[in-house]
Amino acid sequence: MSASETAGYQGPALLHVGYIKTGTTYLQQTIFADESLGFALVGGDQNRALLVSWFRARNDYDFDAEALKTEMRALEEPIRMRGLIPVWSEETLLGDPLVSDYCGPAILAQLKQLDLDVKVLITIRRQEGFALSGYREALRYGRYRMRDFIGTGKEELSMRPILRPEFLCYDIALAHYRNTFGAANCTALPLEMLRSDPVGYANVICRLMDRPDATNVDAAPRNVGRGATALTVARVLNGLYTVSPLTFQRSLTHRVVDKVLNIINRLAPAALDRRIETTWRKQIDDAYENRFADSNRRLEEMTGLVLQQFDYQ
Repeated sequence: MSASETAGYQGPALLHVGYIKTGTTYLQQTIFADESLGFALVGGDQNRALLVSWFRARNDYDFDAEALKTEMRALEEPIRMRGLIPVWSEETLLGDPLVSDYCGPAILAQLKQLDLDVKVLITIRRQEGFALSGYREALRYGRYRMRDFIGTGKEELSMRPILRPEFLCYDIALAHYRNTFGAANCTALPLEMLRSDPVGYANVICRLMDRPDATNVDAAPRNVGRGATALTVARVLNGLYTVSPLTFQRSLTHRVVDKVLNIINRLAPAALDRRIETTWRKQIDDAYENRFADSNRRLEEMTGLVLQQFDYQ
């Protein structure tokens, strides 16, 4: 056995930084955990918790780049010794607008301090679809109106919508990551490509990491949410309980509300769901008309993607 074989995999890790609502659960449960493709999530099911703890939950004043880099390398080592590519994946490293956390630039500055040997994946989706999916997610716990979520463009000074439109200018984040890690080491992939061509989508990731193409991938959707009727009712019922920031355990009231919403979700007429969602889509389309055309054009120039085939502006 050669020295290189005993040393295991010595190349760059894969760092997936977001965006939220772009198929992250699917990626983490399939491609990023598929050893036949050559990948393994560092820390297994604790991968996301580790990244959140390091980059979003820790006091930034206590950030110690050398100590964290050493810890990350130690966690990667068992995977590398098996000849697999270590994968770090946390969708909120670019920020989480659902909790008004726009931490992306600060986290990138910390990643730059770490000087990691990584290749970076940014996953995106059509902005109108992002807003709709994000609003649906926000209604799991919140009581926001769509107007509050996406804004009107006429907010008073210092007032901002929950989902800031500039967050969806994907070219800006990609440009900053390319400046930090190198253009050849960063790529962006649209969720719409995953839906239409899951094998081709997986192969872009494989080629980024110099792995052989995949021949087949599990394309079953993950993390499917409730229908629009149940979510509309949730806007009212969510006011009956609070969510503790200290535990994943839900209160009795929260569990009861969940059961009620599940029943409504099963019984609600599909036509009513469609009617409510059509109203939401109209509000989003009106607010976002031509808002992202220039950003998407720049992203196409940077990546070679043809976003118009997926109905991007």
